[in-house]
Amino acid sequence: MVRRSHGSDVSRDAVVAVVEALPREPLEGADEWTPEEALKRVNAMLDSSRIQGYQLLSRDYDVGTAGEYRLSALATILAGMTQAPECAVGPDALLLDIGSGIGRPSFTARLKFGFPRVIGVEIVAPQAAIAQWVADRHGVDGIEFRAGDVKTVGIPPAATHVYAFSQGFPAALVAWLATQLNAHTGWRVLATCHTPKQWDEAGLLFDDDRTITLTGLSMVGSGCRYAMYVLYPPPR
Repeated sequence: MVRRSHGSDVSRDAVVAVVEALPREPLEGADEWTPEEALKRVNAMLDSSRIQGYQLLSRDYDVGTAGEYRLSALATILAGMTQAPECAVGPDALLLDIGSGIGRPSFTARLKFGFPRVIGVEIVAPQAAIAQWVADRHGVDGIEFRAGDVKTVGIPPAATHVYAFSQGFPAALVAWLATQLNAHTGWRVLATCHTPKQWDEAGLLFDDDRTITLTGLSMVGSGCRYAMYVLYPPPR
């Protein structure tokens, strides 16, 4: 059991159960929406008081949650991730969203940038459940949200693009990711909050001459602005 800030006790599993009990069938007309319309509706749903209420319960977990970028910021980041010729979105592209939360980066990758497959991994199970429910209700295929620690879930062998809003990631996780990416010959680009220096200290092998820095990226709600770094693997 975990204690919410207003004093009542809530089972972590109960939050997931509530979300999973919600209707799963796509909303009426979802099959006729353009990707742009679907993203607009998804974003509105994620901002709704209902979803934010469920997300609030997820904060009872003993892990930090870092917030979400606005759609405009996500568009900037994903454009940076796909600008190199070898990183253009093709039929084999798979974006891995580590710490996917309620799914805004994943939905943007799928619906705005056309990634054929997106996998989000989120340690806070209610957030993963919310994201999957929103995907199901809006008829968004090609997207999957997995609940669990990425160290247990693992990095899909087919992952080509890795998005990690890594603010708050413990050093041990960053080191683990560096080791995994060094052994994963298929990754083409990484977008992350950690600086190139921090990744170098963690042992990641990357092409320092190609690093892109994106600044002034605004967050939902708080108005805070952060930087992201786009890193490429060393020449293979």
